[in-house]
This record gives sequence, structure tokens and C-alpha cells, in this order.
Amino acid sequence: MLKVRRLLQIDEENINEIIKKLSEVKMGLVIHKVLSNLNIINENTTREDVKSITHKVLYFYNRNIQYSKEIEEIAEKIYKASNILYWKFINKGKIIREYSEKEIIVVKDNILSIKRPDKILEYEDKVILIDFKLHKQEEKYIEQIKEYKDLLSKIFRKNVECYIFYISNFELVEMKW
Repeated sequence: MLKVRRLLQIDEENINEIIKKLSEVKMGLVIHKVLSNLNIINENTTREDVKSITHKVLYFYNRNIQYSKEIEEIAEKIYKASNILYWKFINKGKIIREYSEKEIIVVKDNILSIKRPDKILEYEDKVILIDFKLHKQEEKYIEQIKEYKDLLSKIFRKNVECYIFYISNFELVEMKW
């Protein structure tokens, strides 16, 4: 006789909650990717630019996606975030170069790894690191930012200011050690 033992039971409400959380994470990833690739130091960035980049990123994640009101809302949030970042960092001096998700190859104890800070703004006298996070501060974020700071100070030989931009509530936090 076959014996069946139920190991896991998920009711419809739990499934809907899981789907909702996955959708929020996916949306956070989309916003993260758009902000990382958006040129935030360009004062001429328009809503249409942001919509176009948002649509391309969403298409990358889901080829069947159609332009919708939801995309419009996401693009508007990203546009507002880019304005927050623009006004915060444009007043800190002349920006020489902006890097987006620039890969940094690190060798430590004969182990090769790739680090990819989200946004690096190079000024004449300093470097600003902006890392985008979906949710509130966690210890691992702080360690990651500290590691990026150490790497960037060696690469650029300049003072490095570090910020985390929390996508969930559009909060910009300066990290100081």
C-alpha cells in the first residue's frame, strides 16, 4: 500500500503572497537596473528617456511584456529617483566621468572575483559611489560598500564618498567610516 506524507502545503492565499513578493523583487530589480544604466548627471534626461530605458529593461526580463500603465508608473518613479540623485550630486563639483555597473576584477588569496558597483561618479578631487538596494540596510550591504570604497580609493587614488539609495522608499543614505 502506498503511503503519502504531506511535506508542504501551500494554500491559494500563500501562493498569491509568494507571487506578490516575487513581483516586488522583480520590480525592484528592474528599477535597480534602470537606475544603474541611466545617466544621472545629465540634466536633459526626460521622462521619455526614462520610459524608453524602463521598457527595454522590462522587455529584457519578460519578452512578452506590453506597454502598460504599470510601466508608466515604474518609469515615473525612476524619473523622480533620477532627479533626486541628479540634484544631490551635481552640486558637489565638476563630474569628470560617470560609470555604471563597472566591473572590477579582484584577486584575493589566488581567488578571482568580479565586483560591480552600481554607480561611480568621478570628480576632480573625489569619487562618489552610489549603490542601489531594494530594502532597508543590512550588515552585508555595509560590508559590500566598505569593500567597494577600499577598491575605488586604490584605483582612483582619491577620497571616496559612499551612498546607498534605497529603492523601496527613495532614501539616500551616506555611509561614513
